Amino acid sequence: MNPAGSLATISLLVLSGAPALAADSGAERSFTSLGLAAAYVPRYEGADEYRWRALPLIDIQRGRYFLGTLRGLGVDLSSSPNFAFGPRLGYRFGRDEGDSSRLRGLGDIDAGLEAGVFFRLRLDSWFIRGDVAQGIGDAADGLEVQLGGGRRMKFGPADDIVVEATLSFADSDYNNTFYGVTAAQAAASGLNRYEAGAGLRHYGLGANWTHRFAGGWFSSLGVRVRQLGGDVADSPIVDNETQVSMFAGLGYRF
Repeated sequence: MNPAGSLATISLLVLSGAPALAADSGAERSFTSLGLAAAYVPRYEGADEYRWRALPLIDIQRGRYFLGTLRGLGVDLSSSPNFAFGPRLGYRFGRDEGDSSRLRGLGDIDAGLEAGVFFRLRLDSWFIRGDVAQGIGDAADGLEVQLGGGRRMKFGPADDIVVEATLSFADSDYNNTFYGVTAAQAAASGLNRYEAGAGLRHYGLGANWTHRFAGGWFSSLGVRVRQLGGDVADSPIVDNETQVSMFAGLGYRF
């Protein structure tokens, strides 16, 4: 299975729209959110085939500390209600060659841990966020930088819509891990040998609608469009540079 692209997409959609707004400081916040999400996503990043993926949603915050399936384990070092920053430890998903005939002969990419730092700034209804993460060990190696900015708009007491533009950059280790083709892989797969340099991975635009029901329940619906760029877009494994993902989730917060 290849949860890399699909679960990362769910993560971005949920974190941009769920009631547990990631842009808020964690200094005085404590909550638990549990739920289930499903997304219709490419079979891998760059594929032109789609499938449904499911993910349990767990997001726990106790003061400055947080733990969850999406944000990982970390601490907010800020005391401001409008700014958050700090270190985090997360899980970096891999990729299986059995996810698509296009990947056969490339071998599996093992999952692993990543260590990084994050920041989130809220300016009234606008927000800016960033995350820098380095893979730990040989599995899913490389450095990735994610940037985003957008606006949260409220429609009555129970509905929010978030619109966000995103950018993602990576070093050559990361891009070659997921988009490069070595000489051995070229011989096994029939693809041309390819080296992907550091630079832009993708840019995109997403929108998420969250509705809060009585008693702590909430639902989220979202869509995101990404355009692969740089050396990533020229990789022989990329069949479609435009990647569209749709998301639906239901959760309970207490």
